[in-house]
Amino acid sequence: MSKFVAVTNIRWETDGEEVDLPSTVYMSLEVMSDDDTEETISDILSDKWGWLHNGFTWEEEEMGT
Repeated sequence: MSKFVAVTNIRWETDGEEVDLPSTVYMSLEVMSDDDTEETISDILSDKWGWLHNGFTWEEEEMGT
């Protein structure tokens, strides 16, 4: 089984611009830091999509391979 994080309800800060950004993404736990999962998720979201956000929810899940 692979473990991953489901990041949902992402509220992007777009300054009113019309952009196509995901509201849900999935991340492998392998990229997560044990120290602060929320901070790691936040950094990944901003780095990958180039936008800041106003919050999100997340949950660890397992996926069969």
